[in-house]
Amino acid sequence: MSESNFSLKYQDREIIVTKNGGQVLSFKNKNQEILYQGSSPKRTGIPILFPFANPLQNNIFKPTGKEIGQHGFARNSQFEISQTSETVVELRLNNESISAEMQIAYPFKFELKIIIDLIKENTLIYKILVTNLDQKDLPIAPGLHPYFPIKHEHKSQLEISNLYLKNIDWQEPSNGYFYDWNDEAKINFGSRQVSIKEISDKKEFENLVLWSQIPTGNDDFDFVCIEQFTRKTNAINDNPILVKPGKTWSIQINFEVQK
Repeated sequence: MSESNFSLKYQDREIIVTKNGGQVLSFKNKNQEILYQGSSPKRTGIPILFPFANPLQNNIFKPTGKEIGQHGFARNSQFEISQTSETVVELRLNNESISAEMQIAYPFKFELKIIIDLIKENTLIYKILVTNLDQKDLPIAPGLHPYFPIKHEHKSQLEISNLYLKNIDWQEPSNGYFYDWNDEAKINFGSRQVSIKEISDKKEFENLVLWSQIPTGNDDFDFVCIEQFTRKTNAINDNPILVKPGKTWSIQINFEVQK
């Protein structure tokens, strides 16, 4: 295993995380891989989208006028594994850990923690904590980008509780289908069922976004991303979550295998 990767097993659950991007690469429940294993880490597991999800308008972060690429910089940054226990691994990133270019583009002092916990049966518990270490408000609009395996020819059979998916054309390229989300989605992949639920004091995730690729010209297409976005595209410019100086913003998502 790569020196950047860390494996944790508890009872019948196992995860692999990487310091490269603070990403969950694998989650096995009862020896079954729940997350898509793609041709590269970019198309694998659960990437973190921080400080925002999706592209900015013209890729420009308005407060500085500087360019920040799609989904922010965290997934391209080097995290540290700051804590482990029998059931938990914690990854940490701060403003001093990101590139010099991004420190100029996003000139805020912050600490981002990702805590993965296997304490609950059949479940991967995913927590995000963002602490503002600055003297000014910290704008964020983060998200998650989970990849789940499903054969391309079976995507039209995908079912998600309370969502109408018949308008999705899986044969055409797409930038994603946005749905309002009320903190839980029960997903029927056919061979298995997974529940994604927000467990937070205050509801923060507003959108569930479905995205995939078509076979033409792509190595990876037997997957669907069911993404949790706190805000819509470009929200860090137009309608950001503002973390006050000295405060910590936190959320929790449970990925529970139900069958």
